[in-house]
Amino acid sequence: MKKQCAIFIVSICAALNSIASAECLSYEPNSVVLKGKVIEKTFYGPPNYGESPKTDAKEKQLILSLSENVCIAASSFNKTNIAESNVNEVTLVILGEVPNIKNKRIKVSGSVFHAHTGHHRTPLLIAVASVDVVSK
Repeated sequence: MKKQCAIFIVSICAALNSIASAECLSYEPNSVVLKGKVIEKTFYGPPNYGESPKTDAKEKQLILSLSENVCIAASSFNKTNIAESNVNEVTLVILGEVPNIKNKRIKVSGSVFHAHTGHHRTPLLIAVASVDVVSK
Protein backbone atom coordinates (compact mmCIF):
# COMPACT_ATOMS: atom_id res chain seq x y z
CA MET A 1 0.00 0.00 0.00
CA LYS A 2 2.83 2.43 0.86
CA LYS A 3 4.49 1.68 -2.46
CA GLN A 4 1.22 2.37 -4.32
CA CYS A 5 0.81 5.70 -2.46
CA ALA A 6 4.37 6.69 -3.33
CA ILE A 7 3.83 5.83 -7.00
CA PHE A 8 0.56 7.81 -6.97
CA ILE A 9 2.23 10.87 -5.43
CA VAL A 10 5.11 10.75 -7.91
CA SER A 11 2.60 10.47 -10.78
CA ILE A 12 0.64 13.47 -9.52
CA CYS A 13 3.84 15.54 -9.17
CA ALA A 14 4.94 14.61 -12.69
CA ALA A 15 1.53 15.54 -14.09
CA LEU A 16 1.54 18.90 -12.31
CA ASN A 17 5.06 19.59 -13.56
CA SER A 18 4.06 18.87 -17.16
CA ILE A 19 0.97 21.09 -16.81
CA ALA A 20 3.14 23.94 -15.48
CA SER A 21 5.60 23.46 -18.35
CA ALA A 22 2.76 23.49 -20.86
CA GLU A 23 1.82 27.00 -19.74
CA CYS A 24 5.37 28.26 -20.21
CA LEU A 25 6.92 29.34 -23.51
CA SER A 26 9.24 27.05 -25.45
CA TYR A 27 12.67 27.92 -26.81
CA GLU A 28 13.72 27.88 -30.46
CA PRO A 29 12.97 26.40 -32.92
CA ASN A 30 9.37 26.82 -31.71
CA SER A 31 7.67 30.09 -32.54
CA VAL A 32 5.98 32.19 -29.85
CA VAL A 33 3.86 35.35 -29.80
CA LEU A 34 4.55 38.11 -27.26
CA LYS A 35 2.79 41.42 -26.60
CA GLY A 36 4.02 44.57 -24.93
CA LYS A 37 5.46 48.05 -25.33
CA VAL A 38 8.78 48.67 -27.06
CA ILE A 39 11.27 50.77 -25.16
CA GLU A 40 14.79 51.72 -26.23
CA LYS A 41 17.50 51.33 -23.60
CA THR A 42 21.14 52.36 -23.78
CA PHE A 43 23.80 50.16 -22.16
CA TYR A 44 27.55 50.54 -21.80
CA GLY A 45 29.52 48.28 -24.11
CA PRO A 46 33.17 47.52 -24.88
CA PRO A 47 35.82 47.78 -23.78
CA ASN A 48 34.78 47.88 -20.11
CA TYR A 49 30.97 47.65 -20.07
CA GLY A 50 30.42 50.59 -17.73
CA GLU A 51 33.63 50.59 -15.71
CA SER A 52 34.96 53.43 -17.90
CA PRO A 53 31.85 55.36 -18.98
CA LYS A 54 33.82 58.06 -20.80
CA THR A 55 35.47 55.57 -23.15
CA ASP A 56 32.97 52.69 -23.24
CA ALA A 57 30.75 52.33 -26.28
CA LYS A 58 27.04 52.99 -25.91
CA GLU A 59 24.77 50.21 -27.17
CA LYS A 60 21.10 50.90 -27.88
CA GLN A 61 18.69 47.99 -27.77
CA LEU A 62 14.97 47.65 -28.35
CA ILE A 63 13.39 45.93 -25.37
CA LEU A 64 9.85 44.57 -25.28
CA SER A 65 8.29 45.38 -21.91
CA LEU A 66 5.80 42.53 -21.73
CA SER A 67 2.11 43.04 -21.01
CA GLU A 68 2.23 39.96 -18.77
CA ASN A 69 5.18 38.18 -17.19
CA VAL A 70 6.13 34.92 -18.86
CA CYS A 71 8.02 31.77 -18.03
CA ILE A 72 9.96 29.51 -20.33
CA ALA A 73 10.73 25.82 -19.95
CA ALA A 74 14.31 24.59 -20.19
CA SER A 75 15.40 23.21 -23.55
CA SER A 76 16.46 19.58 -23.70
CA PHE A 77 18.42 20.31 -26.90
CA ASN A 78 20.46 23.36 -25.89
CA LYS A 79 21.76 23.48 -22.31
CA THR A 80 22.24 27.29 -22.42
CA ASN A 81 18.47 27.66 -22.84
CA ILE A 82 17.61 27.30 -19.15
CA ALA A 83 14.23 27.70 -17.49
CA GLU A 84 13.23 31.23 -16.48
CA SER A 85 10.20 32.54 -14.62
CA ASN A 86 8.60 35.96 -14.10
CA VAL A 87 10.32 37.45 -17.14
CA ASN A 88 8.99 40.94 -17.90
CA GLU A 89 11.45 42.15 -20.57
CA VAL A 90 12.72 40.52 -23.75
CA THR A 91 15.32 41.93 -26.15
CA LEU A 92 14.13 42.22 -29.75
CA VAL A 93 16.60 40.86 -32.31
CA ILE A 94 15.58 42.26 -35.67
CA LEU A 95 17.57 41.39 -38.78
CA GLY A 96 17.33 43.85 -41.62
CA GLU A 97 15.47 47.14 -41.54
CA VAL A 98 14.11 48.07 -38.12
CA PRO A 99 10.51 49.30 -38.26
CA ASN A 100 9.46 52.43 -36.34
CA ILE A 101 8.17 50.67 -33.23
CA LYS A 102 9.79 52.65 -30.38
CA ASN A 103 7.25 53.49 -27.65
CA LYS A 104 4.54 51.50 -29.45
CA ARG A 105 2.52 48.53 -28.33
CA ILE A 106 3.24 45.52 -30.52
CA LYS A 107 2.54 41.85 -31.03
CA VAL A 108 5.69 40.06 -32.14
CA SER A 109 6.26 36.48 -33.27
CA GLY A 110 9.54 34.67 -33.46
CA SER A 111 11.80 32.21 -31.70
CA VAL A 112 13.18 32.76 -28.22
CA PHE A 113 16.73 32.05 -27.07
CA HIS A 114 18.57 32.65 -23.80
CA ALA A 115 21.18 35.37 -23.26
CA HIS A 116 24.70 34.06 -23.79
CA THR A 117 26.98 37.07 -24.41
CA GLY A 118 27.84 40.32 -22.63
CA HIS A 119 25.74 42.18 -25.21
CA HIS A 120 22.57 40.38 -24.14
CA ARG A 121 20.97 42.53 -21.42
CA THR A 122 17.78 40.56 -20.72
CA PRO A 123 17.58 36.86 -19.86
CA LEU A 124 15.53 36.16 -23.00
CA LEU A 125 15.84 37.42 -26.56
CA ILE A 126 13.47 36.89 -29.47
CA ALA A 127 14.59 36.55 -33.08
CA VAL A 128 11.76 38.51 -34.66
CA ALA A 129 9.87 36.94 -37.56
CA SER A 130 6.98 39.45 -37.68
CA VAL A 131 5.81 42.59 -35.89
CA ASP A 132 2.33 44.10 -35.73
CA VAL A 133 1.55 47.41 -34.04
CA VAL A 134 -1.55 47.02 -31.85
CA SER A 135 -3.78 49.57 -30.19
CA LYS A 136 -3.81 47.91 -26.76
